[in-house]
Amino acid sequence: MPEYERPQDISVKDIAEGAAAFLTILFSEGGFSDTEKCMYKFVCAGSIEHFIYRELLKYSGVINFKTSENVSETNQLLYRLVTVYFLHCRYNAKLDRGDPKSYNLEALDDFLYEVMNGAANGCGISFPTKKNEFFEAVSKSSFRLVLPHACYIWNAPKYSEGAKDCVQIMLSVTSFDDENKKSYKEFVLYLLTKERNFIYDFSQNSSVFWLNTVDLPRSGQTYKIEETFSPDKDLILLCLALGFNVKVLDRLIKLRDKALEDYYKQNGKHKNVRDFKAPYIKAEEEKILRDLLEHSGERLAKVRSLDLDDKQIPRRMLFNANLELLERGLNPIIDLKDKEIYDSKDLLGTDGEKILDQKYEDKIQDKFGKTKRKIRKPQ
Repeated sequence: MPEYERPQDISVKDIAEGAAAFLTILFSEGGFSDTEKCMYKFVCAGSIEHFIYRELLKYSGVINFKTSENVSETNQLLYRLVTVYFLHCRYNAKLDRGDPKSYNLEALDDFLYEVMNGAANGCGISFPTKKNEFFEAVSKSSFRLVLPHACYIWNAPKYSEGAKDCVQIMLSVTSFDDENKKSYKEFVLYLLTKERNFIYDFSQNSSVFWLNTVDLPRSGQTYKIEETFSPDKDLILLCLALGFNVKVLDRLIKLRDKALEDYYKQNGKHKNVRDFKAPYIKAEEEKILRDLLEHSGERLAKVRSLDLDDKQIPRRMLFNANLELLERGLNPIIDLKDKEIYDSKDLLGTDGEKILDQKYEDKIQDKFGKTKRKIRKPQ
């Protein structure tokens, strides 16, 4: 795996929680214990450095970066690099590695500067300024870490608040508000936002997401999943489509069940979970799909590598899961349409046509003239 790629089997939420914990360590006073030094130097050798480069130079969505208003658009990259340099210096200070003048921002660390040049190139960018100009910017910067319940500030030696040539840099970490979403409806709508799924904002109309984006019809109904006591299989498909893990699924099921209890308390009668025949998910299919959710981060990264519009990603996530079910001889979860029919046959290899004939009805034309193949009811 390339050095500056995000791990494919770790969710953005988990990366963000790790980033918040580690940045707090870097900004806080005190160094590492001897045991911690051994762990970071030898067990985690290189991984922390690569994490800093990756999250500030190659990716967005976890560590949020902002400068004071006196920084022009053209100089944003310079101060992002200044921040990367500062974080490495804080890490060196914790390890007591190198010259204290360097990691206290009193003198340029030439070795770090050269290594950063190489890492920046590895992330697809180049240093926009010369060495002396770069360190001048470092020495006149203030670095702030703002978290929900804490704020840390480190000022470089030449920083003077209010001076025109001095810059404030603020870092924060994307926070996920899962635990504060107490109701089933609230949590579903939150999962549909781009803030939470990092794909696209589907929250404005969940029926459009369900019926058009992932194309899972419900007898022609306007199906708003947040307004319906959805069956487990629909919650599984929602998590599969948006790249969420089993923890999210289990929380959805728990909140749905609580909503059912609340309905009974308020109305004095029971409300049942909705029942939809298709897709025909039995215990074996459900087990496989839950297993797939354990690797949602990796699966989403694979789909992101394709040349797709963001709104096409959820459908492709379901298509890939569908293919894995077919390969195992299990029931499919989506009707196939147009190119998906031929792609499935090709990807399933020599038995592709036979598998599709076993699991799908013959090709049909819908009212829009599009070719579809409907899931065959299991015998």
